[in-house]
Amino acid sequence: MAFVHLGRKSFISQRALEEVLQWAKENPDVLADTGASRSNLKRQREQAIDIRTQYGPLLQHWKLTGKKGNTIAVDYLHPAAMLWHVVATCNGFSNVLKQLVEDRRPTPDTPFTLVLYCDEVTPGNQLKRDNRRKVQAVYWSILELGPKLLSNEVSWFFLTLVRTSTIELLADGMSQLAKECCKSFYAADSDFANGIQLRFVGEVYLHICAKIQMILGDEMALKQFFEFKGASGKVPCFCCKNVVLRRYAPSDMTALVYHDDVDISKTKPHSNQSIFRFARHLQAQSTVLSKGDFKELESNIGLNYCPHGVLYDPLLEQRLLPITSLCWDPMHIYFVAGLFQNEMTLLLNALATHGIKHGELHSFVSTFKWPAIVQSSGQSGKNVFQKKMEEGGFKCSAGEALALFPVVRLFLQLLPAERRKPTQEIMSFYALCEVLDSLRLANAGALAGAVLMDKIQTHLRHFKAVFVFLVLSIGFV
Repeated sequence: MAFVHLGRKSFISQRALEEVLQWAKENPDVLADTGASRSNLKRQREQAIDIRTQYGPLLQHWKLTGKKGNTIAVDYLHPAAMLWHVVATCNGFSNVLKQLVEDRRPTPDTPFTLVLYCDEVTPGNQLKRDNRRKVQAVYWSILELGPKLLSNEVSWFFLTLVRTSTIELLADGMSQLAKECCKSFYAADSDFANGIQLRFVGEVYLHICAKIQMILGDEMALKQFFEFKGASGKVPCFCCKNVVLRRYAPSDMTALVYHDDVDISKTKPHSNQSIFRFARHLQAQSTVLSKGDFKELESNIGLNYCPHGVLYDPLLEQRLLPITSLCWDPMHIYFVAGLFQNEMTLLLNALATHGIKHGELHSFVSTFKWPAIVQSSGQSGKNVFQKKMEEGGFKCSAGEALALFPVVRLFLQLLPAERRKPTQEIMSFYALCEVLDSLRLANAGALAGAVLMDKIQTHLRHFKAVFVFLVLSIGFV
């Protein structure tokens, strides 16, 4: 009965409480030595990261420029120091990376690929009006570790974690922080591009060369990273020079392409060099044009002028590949309030007009025996059809969507031919499922990019054929 009151004063999930109690049970001596107060825990954390390496201390500091010209200090974990420490102390990771280096022998001309991942994390109550606990997190890893290892969080390293409220105080916000994140891999005494020396377990010394060649995130994270206009801008695509949002399109569309045109052969893609030229043009015009004219130029180019940002640093202009490195997170595009939920909303409305209601889908989904790992985490999605769809449309988590889409596809396939209506809407959903299946293969390195692109375009053609007028009217695009 003593445990009944645990978690009542301060919220903690039952799973987290179980893990804490299990750890306390297995480590009574450690708990007795360290204590349980917040100050003791903070002191232990500081001692744990007080590590000295060949590349200096693990915990270091950037001095960033605030909006008022003041200096704002931000902590980060030095990437070269982090890698030095890990390969020197962790046998498992050391052996894996040592084998990779010996097999590939990365050089400045054939470097490993560094991956940066950016995301905003919201601890606590996500509906709180002023949540001061929101943080911007930046992680990094090495692409050559492969999809299996990269799917495990232990293969990713923290670079920095900064409160969003602090980011808002910085000149040019997240883009200034992103600049320092990128430059930390190219410091004079620890330049990954030219090669850094690592001491592996067993006193084996090897060099590793690597460059940032993939920057991963959702649309908002990438927009803040590079400060492009994004989905709501007149020029929404950072990678294309001639794509314009339909609602802002001029009467003369010569050499321009609507954002919803599926034929990518019409687009004029940016190169890594051309996007820097656009940024330099903005920089040159910032002191020449009036405020109104300059704002119009930013809108027409699709970039915000951010002199403290990523695109305006001379070192990164030589080292960074902003266009070819860019990678939109497919989980956010399709599963986190993304295309899957939007298409399900439209499909369910269409099915309802042909007599196929939520209750029928719920009964079908409820008959499935879900794998234990999905069932125990509550990610099966078996209850999403229990109630009628709300006004905001179909909603489910990313985990539920992953488990659910093959089951919905099977439901549609098992319908008698005379009930398999609306036909075009169902075909569009099938095409979407082909994309989702292919993403899993692509993630495992078992599918060529051209094949995935073909499946994406096929789905978009089906989607436009049946849903385009509905989509434009309710604002999905």
